[in-house]
Amino acid sequence: MEDNTDSSFEKVLGEINHDDYVSSLNRRPGIFSNSIGIKDPTKMGEEYAAQWVENGYIILRGFYSDDECKRITEGSIDAAKKIVETGVEVRPSYFYKKGSYTVPEENFEAKVDSFENGLSKIYNLHREDVHSNDIFQKFCQNKSLNKIISGILGDNVDCFNSQFIFKNPGALGQPWHQDSLYYNFDRAPQVGVWLATSKATEENGCLFVSPGSHKEAIHYHEKDPRQSANLGYVEICDYDFSNEIAVTMDVGDVLIFHSLLMHKSIDNSSDNRRSAMVFHFADRDTKFVGPTIDEELMRFWWVPTVRDGEVVCGLGL
Repeated sequence: MEDNTDSSFEKVLGEINHDDYVSSLNRRPGIFSNSIGIKDPTKMGEEYAAQWVENGYIILRGFYSDDECKRITEGSIDAAKKIVETGVEVRPSYFYKKGSYTVPEENFEAKVDSFENGLSKIYNLHREDVHSNDIFQKFCQNKSLNKIISGILGDNVDCFNSQFIFKNPGALGQPWHQDSLYYNFDRAPQVGVWLATSKATEENGCLFVSPGSHKEAIHYHEKDPRQSANLGYVEICDYDFSNEIAVTMDVGDVLIFHSLLMHKSIDNSSDNRRSAMVFHFADRDTKFVGPTIDEELMRFWWVPTVRDGEVVCGLGL
């Protein structure tokens, strides 16, 4: 990526205002071709295919080992430290380097006892520009995982975003939202893949989902009214969430969900971290619509994972 393109995102991230950002999200174009169907149900199996169409998500229990999840957590902490040491501080406690950046937990006013205990997220670990740990690429290229994703999206798929969520003790939850709100794309769905790298319980801030809400269009999202909410937190206030379900997970479980599925997390009231790694996938031919930061920059984050139905080693190019 060219230095001037890299600098453009540093500038935007450094200057972004929460109110303006929320306003811009709600002015984005609506979904042009939302699909709740599946391109090839045989790749998912009958039970998972039915769950996806009806509920908008599926859960793979015991998909990844405890050891692999531990390596992901340790690798995420190491990558965050490297970004802080060698990157640019674009706003207080936000550090950026080559497409990856760290986000602090805004409501932590007191000094935390370690660097990682003050973090909220680190973005874009699916690229290997800022670290040398291949554990993130190995997960992204998992054949069983990509078989399901290509069953939903088709035979040509890219990973366009990833994040490691620390959800340290005391961290606030994220209100009800739809991920598609954040995407300037000409089609939906995109597919989120949420790997639990720790246990996720109602005490430590697990996810909640509203089954079937993926059949809705993008709703208006209000600004999160909490003064210490993280940048970009918004909330759907015009939908009945009485059917909400807590998604409790063991280490290594995976939630695969539709980008229009309404979901939230709750505050971490425990003494333990509730960590997770999340990857987002899209049809390779997805087009950007409406205003975006810089299309060249945005495309930099898109890396191929499936071509013609086969998993490819295109990450980090």
